Amino acid sequence: MFKNSKRLKSIPLALSIALIANSALLTNVYANSNQKTEIKLKSDNNTTDKNKNELIIDLLYPSIKNQINSYYKDYFNIDLEVFSYENSLVSVKKDSYLLEVTVDVVPQIGPHNPVGLDRITFTVGIFGEPKLKNYEHIKSYKIPEIYKDYIIKPLPNIEK
Repeated sequence: MFKNSKRLKSIPLALSIALIANSALLTNVYANSNQKTEIKLKSDNNTTDKNKNELIIDLLYPSIKNQINSYYKDYFNIDLEVFSYENSLVSVKKDSYLLEVTVDVVPQIGPHNPVGLDRITFTVGIFGEPKLKNYEHIKSYKIPEIYKDYIIKPLPNIEK
């Protein structure tokens, strides 16, 4: 009848050990959570100005694409493509709490057929939301004949 009594007596001992170990662990975690953690970031060889410029352009991509398609909607009946690697960062200026970022953008129709060159300036506030400051269409390129059905009207300043 009391065959398993030895095993039953060992259960409270095991539970007690587990509870003590757990409370010791939690006490240590709580004590360490009140300490300040300092993280030091190191710059490595991959953190170059070129990488930073590409990052800025990539972060602005949705706003760039939106502005490009807003401008070109009067000229094409489809959205144009914007490839980050085809664009360049012109400048980044700080004015009080705003950053002013200017990029040169080469919108494309189809696979790598540039339609123009545009310079777009955004201001970026402390919450990171880009707002259009200036849009300048610098020049237009001749559109390949294969895309004529997408043209609503000719682009201004077509380069020969």
